[in-house]
Amino acid sequence: MDPEKAFKIVFSIAIIVFCLVIIGFFLLAMKILLLFMPEITLMGIHFSR
Repeated sequence: MDPEKAFKIVFSIAIIVFCLVIIGFFLLAMKILLLFMPEITLMGIHFSR
């Protein structure tokens, strides 16, 4: 396998995993915040229990 192609595949997978981790931390933070506050408005999006 060409090293450049292997690098592109590994880099793409790393970016996808990084994005999933960031989304997971955001959802976990929202879950924790909703334990203490019944409603949260964030960037125009209304979150409630």
